[in-house]
Amino acid sequence: MYVARTKLRPRNRLVQSGPERKTISVHSEMLESFPKSFKDKVDKRSDSVELDDVDMDTFARCCEYIYTGDYSEPQPSYEPSREAGSSLSDTSMPVVVHANIFSDASDIREKWAQAFEDLGFKPPLETRRNNASANHTAIFLTHARVVSFATRHGWESLSTLASYKMFYALADFRLFEQRIADVVQLLHYTFRGDSETSALFETVLAYHAAWNVRRLMSNENFRLFLKDVPSFSTTILTLLCNINPAPLPDIRANDKI
Repeated sequence: MYVARTKLRPRNRLVQSGPERKTISVHSEMLESFPKSFKDKVDKRSDSVELDDVDMDTFARCCEYIYTGDYSEPQPSYEPSREAGSSLSDTSMPVVVHANIFSDASDIREKWAQAFEDLGFKPPLETRRNNASANHTAIFLTHARVVSFATRHGWESLSTLASYKMFYALADFRLFEQRIADVVQLLHYTFRGDSETSALFETVLAYHAAWNVRRLMSNENFRLFLKDVPSFSTTILTLLCNINPAPLPDIRANDKI
């Protein structure tokens, strides 16, 4: 749990509760840019708010979004190869991989890309290339946590931004056998945890799973996930039978709240 000091000063003091009690300072005007449901959490008697529904990194990304209209994401972590000194060249990687989530349905990817562009979100200028040792779990969960916080507080524009970033993170993600676990952890967080995520975000994940289901089914944890969340299996089958992108919310990309 975190405690945000919100005295009406040029700067407010944000205090992280717990043993470390880390402190950061932010402009008071920035807090005014948060959704009303967040501002309503402020205890006026103590001039503080308990940030019991968000970790400090996610909160910092929300602040970054207010300042810049975007937020940063972590870099992938790299796992040691199974064989010491083994090369990470393409020749040492699995032969069968998916270049992106719509490798067999480029028209569907184009429809999604156009839908986001209609909202003001242009395709990224650079495509991130990954290899079998690059763990993207932290990146995926970053977007999931941002959209979870945004959804709880009705912050639709931030939620849509996180869904857009999630779409392209998955679209350019080469699904090596070693990296299936990254996707499964994302699904567990989104559909089995206490997180509240938007329908748009969940639909992005469902499309990814539908177009990679044969590959994902090779992973035991994914099969267990489907048993635990049978409704997700139904969603995948529905998408495979009637592939049409879900409608995106009609909002402007530069709306902050």
